Amino acid sequence: MVQKVQVDRSESKTNGVIALLSKLCFKKKSRADIVKLVASGDLAPAQLIQIKSGIEKGLTEGQLVELINNNVAAEKMKEIIEIAVLENSMAY
Repeated sequence: MVQKVQVDRSESKTNGVIALLSKLCFKKKSRADIVKLVASGDLAPAQLIQIKSGIEKGLTEGQLVELINNNVAAEKMKEIIEIAVLENSMAY
């Protein structure tokens, strides 16, 4: 005996929308924290240029925070940023 059964598949999209909105909100908050860290830190102009370069090259927020908190020399920062970019490219 063969029967046809119609199944209605519905997906809840509210969870996806909420997740997306919360992710965007947290990202903005985190970026604001990075600006606060840079503003409150005693970074030299050369270090600030390297932080900007790190943002442009797509470093994660965690990587940027580590660079700011460790207050390393600008020359060393440049090398660390290059390593982080390579590391990030290997992750994908």
